Amino acid sequence: MWYRSIRACVSGYVRSQVAMDRIQSVATSAIGGFLTAALSTEEQSDLGPRLYGFTQRSLQTGLFQWERGWFERALPEPPARLLVGGVGTGREAVSLAEQGYVVDAFEPGDKAAKICATQLRTPHRVWCGGYEDLAHAVLDHRGPLNGKVGRSYAAVIFGFGSLSHVLDPDHRARALRSASLIAPHGPVLVSFLLEERARTKRSASARWGQAVGAPIAKWRRITPSKNVYFTNVGFYHPFSPPELDALAETVGRKLRWEPDPGFPHATFLPPRAAAEPRMR
Repeated sequence: MWYRSIRACVSGYVRSQVAMDRIQSVATSAIGGFLTAALSTEEQSDLGPRLYGFTQRSLQTGLFQWERGWFERALPEPPARLLVGGVGTGREAVSLAEQGYVVDAFEPGDKAAKICATQLRTPHRVWCGGYEDLAHAVLDHRGPLNGKVGRSYAAVIFGFGSLSHVLDPDHRARALRSASLIAPHGPVLVSFLLEERARTKRSASARWGQAVGAPIAKWRRITPSKNVYFTNVGFYHPFSPPELDALAETVGRKLRWEPDPGFPHATFLPPRAAAEPRMR
């Protein structure tokens, strides 16, 4: 008798936890949809790193399978000097350093940047800053990364999905232009979210939140954007392939779409390497 009572209590507790998790998920999705509609791109860009740093729970290690193949195809041999942007807690940077590369890295979230810095020692360097700070340093010679980011890299890597975190189109162009300038003879590697994947991830609660936020956006005279919000990740800009091709043309590079379907990724090739990509 006593065991059946305990079993009933445990079952009831588990069911309540499942229900609470579901309620939390729906509420978070609805709030994300609301923020996507009601906030400006500038406000979303400011809030995104804060949300990402707050919700980050685990320290991932090692490269994904598609990253390993991509890096082998696109990167020069170690000990080449690389710059990794949006590095997070250092998953890619640590793996590349272990392969013998010299890695500079930056990350807008101060908590994540500190974690990354504890894993990378001299000659590797880690700074707190974002892609807009990179553009300010390279193009305007100011900001927190000015005088820190080097002027010559063998390649630049935009960390996992981080190009989609750059929500403003002008900021994206400036970030890619800056990366091209400091790696004039090397590739710029980017991964991103595509439109079709973003559409499949929009839940009914997110659409409801957007509907609630739309009148506020109209009242605030905010121009609607394609940006979306994902739980534990923050705001993303979902790209279309023509949009990425146009971005490559803007910075004077050719975009090579990579074949591995693990996650959307492509390489911005330097002009001389466009016809014959460097291989390892």
